[in-house]
Amino acid sequence: SSGGGGGVSTTGYYQTSNPGFTNLYKKRGGSGYYFADLVHAISNISPELRVRFTSPHPKDYPPELLHLMAETNNVCNQL
Repeated sequence: SSGGGGGVSTTGYYQTSNPGFTNLYKKRGGSGYYFADLVHAISNISPELRVRFTSPHPKDYPPELLHLMAETNNVCNQL
């Protein structure tokens, strides 16, 4: 998965509306994971598990997260 916010620019880099919001979670000095990848991994634990999360604002959702919400039955899709 790639991306950094709620949309894609013509350069392939996305600028979120909130400079303090990040879509990459990582250990200090280590490799990281995109939020959509983490939600996907959690949703794969069990199809009966419901996955809910909160975020600063839906306008900052990366496209990959929106696709995951639409395509995965156990990821809650309320914005």
